[in-house]
Amino acid sequence: MKYIKLFFFYLILPLAVLLFFYRVWRIKSKAKKYVIDPNVFTMEDRYYWVYKLIKLGLFIKRIKIDSSGFQQGISKPSLYVANHKSNLDPLIIYILMYKYRNLPFFRFISKIENKRSFYYQAFQLVDTIFIDRSDIRNILKIYDEEIKMNSDQRSIVLFIEGKRIFDVSKLGDFMPGSLRIAYNNHVPVIPLVLYGAHSSSSGDESKAKNKYHHVVATYLKPIKPSQFISLSTTNLVNQIYDVMNNEYQRIYKICGNDGVKDVNRVYQEVDKLTYRDMQK
Repeated sequence: MKYIKLFFFYLILPLAVLLFFYRVWRIKSKAKKYVIDPNVFTMEDRYYWVYKLIKLGLFIKRIKIDSSGFQQGISKPSLYVANHKSNLDPLIIYILMYKYRNLPFFRFISKIENKRSFYYQAFQLVDTIFIDRSDIRNILKIYDEEIKMNSDQRSIVLFIEGKRIFDVSKLGDFMPGSLRIAYNNHVPVIPLVLYGAHSSSSGDESKAKNKYHHVVATYLKPIKPSQFISLSTTNLVNQIYDVMNNEYQRIYKICGNDGVKDVNRVYQEVDKLTYRDMQK
């Protein structure tokens, strides 16, 4: 059966690639119009177009995502903080955040270098905030003055390590300053743990062209404002590091450096699909 599926995958792959580049062209065109007139497209349309592009891109790269906890995620705007091992991480989070109808829409905070990314116009279309990591004063100004989640009603997603950490065996240092967003907007902090995206570009895994690259993502217990409002950002970031590191090390102990081989060993129960209403 797997060889039949593989045959049909490679049969439709050229058409999928052509469709992908057509969608990239359409996204670029729409992004230019959106920059000129932010009211030209509805939010629902913009997020749906980007979702279709990213989903097709991950299909071409043979990325399969399984998750735990997103199905029971809270429905109000929150600050999502995730670890960062691969350039695919924002794409994986986008799919998960869009996929479950109980979660609100969201914006990413990304380094300004990603303006050279292949997906730049796509993330521009969903109001990604690009920051210059060398300008700390401006970053804090953005955190304190420009992010108004109560009026915007969208969550914020950021990578709390501040940069990609290439050592698969551990997490990097967490940046406490980013948590000011949660304090200023009085919203929950929700840790996300990703594992497996690194294997899609590793030497050993890339040789196995006929295999899916499995990625797992865990939605950990939200930390409510009442639980951290009296804490310093340093104390809170240490608390977040502990819970994320415990989950990451649990998965790493099962999977090792080679990526996810059997999702049933990682999660006892995997999220069921609950797609938000999609347009035709």
